[in-house]
Amino acid sequence: MAKPEQHASPDSLLGQLQRGRGEGFIRILSVPKLEAAQLLLECISNDPRLDSQVEQRAEYYASIAVELGLSLVPLAQHLREHDDTGQSTRNTALSVSTLGELAKRRYGNAGGILCDYIAWGQWWNWPLDDLMSLPDSDLHTKVADAIERRFPSDEELEKALDWFYLDDLHWAMLVQKSKRIEELRHSLRKKSGAASTQDISAPDLTTLTTKQLLKLADDKNRHKVRKVIVQRVTTSDVDLLLENISIEKPFVADVALAGLAQVAPERIFEWLQSFWSSNPDMPGYLRRRAIDVMISFPKALTLPLARERLFDENKHERFLAEKLFATNAGVEDVPILKAAIEQALDDDGEYCYRLCNLVDAFSHLPNIGPIPELLGVFVQFRYSYGRTRAANAINVTAPDIFREKFGSECLWDCEGRTRVLGAKFALGKNKDVRARFRELASDVWEDKSVREEAEKRIAEN
Repeated sequence: MAKPEQHASPDSLLGQLQRGRGEGFIRILSVPKLEAAQLLLECISNDPRLDSQVEQRAEYYASIAVELGLSLVPLAQHLREHDDTGQSTRNTALSVSTLGELAKRRYGNAGGILCDYIAWGQWWNWPLDDLMSLPDSDLHTKVADAIERRFPSDEELEKALDWFYLDDLHWAMLVQKSKRIEELRHSLRKKSGAASTQDISAPDLTTLTTKQLLKLADDKNRHKVRKVIVQRVTTSDVDLLLENISIEKPFVADVALAGLAQVAPERIFEWLQSFWSSNPDMPGYLRRRAIDVMISFPKALTLPLARERLFDENKHERFLAEKLFATNAGVEDVPILKAAIEQALDDDGEYCYRLCNLVDAFSHLPNIGPIPELLGVFVQFRYSYGRTRAANAINVTAPDIFREKFGSECLWDCEGRTRVLGAKFALGKNKDVRARFRELASDVWEDKSVREEAEKRIAEN
């Protein structure tokens, strides 16, 4: 994973804040303001996420900042002193995103700081949606001015705008604030219109046979072809599909495997095992497609294979076992899954996705009782997406434990899907929990699914 630095203990307030846990949100509001501000700034300035592309923290940290009355001067200074020079590092991306959430909440001078940053910062386009979503004409003018200052020549501005969909609502609003942006958008539209021509010879994919679809598949259209072939294949196509699965033609194989997942007979099980194991350099997308075929087989075939390979030295064999368990695990597999979770949690950065798959295996084992290893994942795992999986698995395996121990905490979690679980299952006896339901239901920036679940709980009480 991308973030190898050591996190604080999962029991410490800093460790909980780094992980985005609801417990951290609740606890920080009761410590002295100066200490709380230092802890929060540490998290925002030193991105603690294992996967910054998907894990949520900005809304979580922004909400805490509002509660604390956090000064934004240190964040503005952090941007100036430590901004990234390229997009391969993440010194300030989380700071920019958090300021965006604060700007949406009209907190302090967050909007002004970001307008200044747009004129020079590495992540200049990240705040655009947040700032332009606000009904503030003066702020929109400042954003447009900042973009023009950043790109003083029309050539620079045109090159920058070429990356964006300029008919987006927010860009359309910027056009109203900048004559230069308006003229360049018009110019880019003309170029785009001249360059694009309709290919009248393109076939209607739905009229093609399986053989024709496979022949047509390439890197550009394989996604479209794949969608059609899964609706088209029959058992009579199995041998044809097998003939078209090879590493030498990976895009054709991608389509063929997608079709095979719909109609795979048990007779090809050993062939698929061999294909998996004898191609160590198989692209990731082909492995995912092969997994789809593998999990379509009966458990009687796949579970012995999963049990055999869960601790294999080869990571691809382990991955196969994990995916099979995530779909088909039985109660008899609990001991081996617990052992694997304990091993993976010792290095949750290296084995992040392995741990997620192992936790998912318990989501198919209702009411088997508390699993200490799952409780440990919820508390310790540095990957907030993984904590969502752990919360779901605990709720499935031991629903009473989840409601009593974790349900209310989930209402303050950084991940929307975890907050949904909290809104659905947290015990509503506590006045703070009921108040949180009302906060979530009325927060216009909250995920729609969270608001809806909170509204249901309010209606029940």
